[in-house]
Amino acid sequence: MKNIFILLLSLFFVNISNSQEMFKMKIENGTKNEDLRQILNFENIYIDNFKFVSKDLIGKNYEILIIEFKNGKIVSNTVLFESSELDLFRIKNKKFSFKLLSKFINKTKLKMAFDLGFGSKTLFFDLIDTKFEYIMKDFLESKREVVLPLEKDFYLTSIISPTMHEDGSASYCEVVSTKNPEKIGEEYKIPHYFLIKMKFKD
Repeated sequence: MKNIFILLLSLFFVNISNSQEMFKMKIENGTKNEDLRQILNFENIYIDNFKFVSKDLIGKNYEILIIEFKNGKIVSNTVLFESSELDLFRIKNKKFSFKLLSKFINKTKLKMAFDLGFGSKTLFFDLIDTKFEYIMKDFLESKREVVLPLEKDFYLTSIISPTMHEDGSASYCEVVSTKNPEKIGEEYKIPHYFLIKMKFKD
């Protein structure tokens, strides 16, 4: 009887999971054009292409935020884009994509904008002086795509400096392997970083 109860309970949770609206996110970094890649590297510019697929995306709005952390605490929360400002921006198809353009200027400024088939506003953020440069780094590690629940917020990417080891070495990849992006300042002793968060909504 106990085993039957456990089986029924398991089936119940499987059915809930299967009924949950999901979407696939794929991230492509940079460009395949060798000449353009050299120019982007020279100018310290990043291009990240985010692609989303799900029939459940049709009719949804979306919001993209950049959250700034200093000494492990949130110091600013800025809306990069909010589609509900105009119904034209609402997602019309099961495939949806945009590019994130970022440039590090003289190690003191971060310049950022989105290309959604039209230009978004351009924003600037101050950077602090660090021994190692800031870089853009997503949380997919070796995976280039992931399936996520539609109703939850998720992180697109981060702007980080590396964690430092006692032997003087540094690691960026170690930082974004975390399961708690909000805590990387405390966990890896990074004084300043940014997280870019997105959510879909009705």
